Amino acid sequence: MLSSENPHVSSSDEITLEEKSGVAAVTLNRPKALNALTIDMIRILSAALNRWAEDPAIHAVFITGSGRAFNTGGDMKYVYDTGMAARRGAVSQRVAPLFFAEEYQLNRILFHFPKPVVLFWNGVALGSLLGIAGQNVFRVACEKTLFGLPHTAIGFFPGNGAAFTLGRAPGLIGRYLALTGVRLSAADLMYGGLATHFIPQDRRFECLDRMRTKLEGTRSNGEAVLAVSQILRTESELPANDGFLAKLAPIIDRHFVHNSMEDIQDSLRQAESGPTMEILNLLSGRSPTSLKVTLRHLKNCEARTRFEEIQEQDYLLVQHFMAAPDLYEGIRAILMDKDNAPLWSPDSLSGVGQAILDGYFKPTGRSLSESLG
Repeated sequence: MLSSENPHVSSSDEITLEEKSGVAAVTLNRPKALNALTIDMIRILSAALNRWAEDPAIHAVFITGSGRAFNTGGDMKYVYDTGMAARRGAVSQRVAPLFFAEEYQLNRILFHFPKPVVLFWNGVALGSLLGIAGQNVFRVACEKTLFGLPHTAIGFFPGNGAAFTLGRAPGLIGRYLALTGVRLSAADLMYGGLATHFIPQDRRFECLDRMRTKLEGTRSNGEAVLAVSQILRTESELPANDGFLAKLAPIIDRHFVHNSMEDIQDSLRQAESGPTMEILNLLSGRSPTSLKVTLRHLKNCEARTRFEEIQEQDYLLVQHFMAAPDLYEGIRAILMDKDNAPLWSPDSLSGVGQAILDGYFKPTGRSLSESLG
């Protein structure tokens, strides 16, 4: 665990912060929960990032996780409890989505952070896409990285600005990842543009030390970005194992070009090949509502270029998902009871009619900007 040599840095048992030699190092420290973000962790990290952005003594930020995970998104048990309380009338419906508002604000800070941010994906990296986008964000995979977007499997959708990055992946890979929730290795992440570098796990802290040395005497944010980029380029290697994504890309582009889930599944079914049957199998257990909403969301975001605009639509969808049953059923079945047998409502694509789908995109009168105050 990293310890702080600066007594005014705010840390907790769940997240540790260290300022040393111009680099702020963050360790997400909930290893038993695979470093899922609690509301306190989000608030501590957001406040620290805002301060580091203005602190001339800090030139870069390095984020990693303890144990076998980097991060697995937000604390969905907290989301479940808060949402169920709202559904019972114990708290306002306006309160339930506020966890996501603060999580989205954290990613917005990272997206616009003026100094280099190095995310070292030291293991499992699922869900929130913590800081995956941003012009100064470096996403470093290692041999133990296992990345995925499991949202449709729990009756949800990939939010938090994920559509911004997914829309920039080669071909239609972004659609495939968001809909299936398939897990990716480092080689696949490099191919899909989700990881910027590959560095073996046992060299992550050597890399951190070299960054500290390289950043000494840095006079501007631009110089810091260049220095970190040079270090990572020097340290980076090619993953030892080939991934599957490059070989599967032509199949993905052929079948995921359709703009309805029914057409995508029909196209896959008609191909009758081993890979297409595997994809169909992945899709079969997903929430039908999540699949349809996610596909439409990604399509809508193709024309959006501003990260904030995509996050606003994300937050709109969050509010609708938290007022519907599938998210709670998915969290129960996959994360709590772990029976892996969610009872989706509706339980088929045909049951998710146009009126239901349109309803998820209707304004609620509560925007992300207003919620953040």
